[in-house]
Amino acid sequence: MEITRERRASGYHSPPMPPASENFAFLAAHHAKIEQVAANAERDWSHDPIGSLIRQRLFAEMLVRQVAAKLRIATAPSEHLADILDRLERAGFPDEPLALFHQLRAKAATARRLSPGACRARRARA
Repeated sequence: MEITRERRASGYHSPPMPPASENFAFLAAHHAKIEQVAANAERDWSHDPIGSLIRQRLFAEMLVRQVAAKLRIATAPSEHLADILDRLERAGFPDEPLALFHQLRAKAATARRLSPGACRARRARA
């Protein structure tokens, strides 16, 4: 289906967004959402390190799900990252990246528990 001049002018079809980060620009052509999450994590590291770490974990989860899909390992949206990583390990995925993904997953979980919002929520429940 060809995009008509009127549809372009109406904003219905907008040109692709420029990459948000030079470090992750190569991802934009393959998976724009992954590139956006990585760029946001990179952008926020100095003023919001906990938020950045949580975004890094999301970036890692998105990558792991893409790897699983390439290896034809089905995943459910509700499936935990640790479970997907265990399945990748059983499928023969290399140990070093798996260890990095597990480490990032654990550190992000700790950061989420220590984040100011989580602390306020715990105090409110007490």
